Amino acid sequence: MSWVTRNRHWLLFAGVVLTTMAAVGAFALAAATALAGVVAGGLLAVADAVATYLLFGVLLLGLDVVLAVALVVTLASRVSLPESDRLAGAVGAVERAAGRDARFARRLEPSVETRRERLRERYVDGEITELEFERRLDDLLEAERRGNPKAVGGRSGDRDERDRGVEIE
Repeated sequence: MSWVTRNRHWLLFAGVVLTTMAAVGAFALAAATALAGVVAGGLLAVADAVATYLLFGVLLLGLDVVLAVALVVTLASRVSLPESDRLAGAVGAVERAAGRDARFARRLEPSVETRRERLRERYVDGEITELEFERRLDDLLEAERRGNPKAVGGRSGDRDERDRGVEIE
């Protein structure tokens, strides 16, 4: 791993700080030039310089926004995030809408071991029956064997109703 890769967040932070300061400076120069034009009575004579400073400031602010977004993405990729199916689904939808690969959403999805542990806890707490526990565990193991452990959802549908019907009879 190169020095630049290891320190990307610091480089982006420095870029955000410098472009923000430069944009503020450009806007201050535009304001000072406009004020000098008003005092001297020739605002039209300095309008070209004011427009140049304003355009430069807007371009710097655009670059500042790009660097700030890159900084947030870099920092978010380094942070230990909670595992949540709902959060992963929401982030995945945003990433798909933005036309990006769902890399960040995959980091939020619970691991197979976490899913097993949650399933065990629900069974021990009496939230699900032994039959439902075994069915969901089989589904999870089958999805893991297929290489898609994230395909098993935490919620159940019609099958729960059939299982409850079997238990009642």
